Amino acid sequence: MPPMISAAFLLVLFAPHPVVDAELERQQGIWEVAASRFDGDDADPKLVRSITRTVEGARVVWKRDGKSFAATAVELRADVAPNRIDVIPEGGPERDQRRLGIYRLSGDRLTICMAAAGRERPTEFSAEKGDGRTLMEFRRIREDPSAPRSNRREREGSGRGSPIEVSGAINDPDSDAPRSLPARP
Repeated sequence: MPPMISAAFLLVLFAPHPVVDAELERQQGIWEVAASRFDGDDADPKLVRSITRTVEGARVVWKRDGKSFAATAVELRADVAPNRIDVIPEGGPERDQRRLGIYRLSGDRLTICMAAAGRERPTEFSAEKGDGRTLMEFRRIREDPSAPRSNRREREGSGRGSPIEVSGAINDPDSDAPRSLPARP
């Protein structure tokens, strides 16, 4: 391949994709966990209420009670159905192991279904016993994230939603946080 053609090919191949960029932009900000299920089991509601997911660029920082406990890189593909998300933990036992998932984003609600590391990408939003998937539902936080979560919930109503699984992005081996998060009561 002539040098000019190969350089042009590489520019097209690695150029920013407008659809992906727009999807990533839509996910920016702070998201609170509304529900979580892993391998058929709902996560502890107290734990769920303590977790947030902050998206800055293509990086996600997970916090529990306001303290960071994990970080991941994310890659999106919004040009396929269902939309795809790949999560790459920055630390812990799954460091740099790509986890495959799917997502849907509707307004201020984000649902992510992730496979365990080394497993195939899910094709549906479910986390049933034995499949090793995590399903999570998030709500965007539109106020001061330092406000106590219980106060936000009182202003929002019960906040109850259907349990959803999301890929386990908890990857800090020194954390006492479980590998998955529970659904709200």
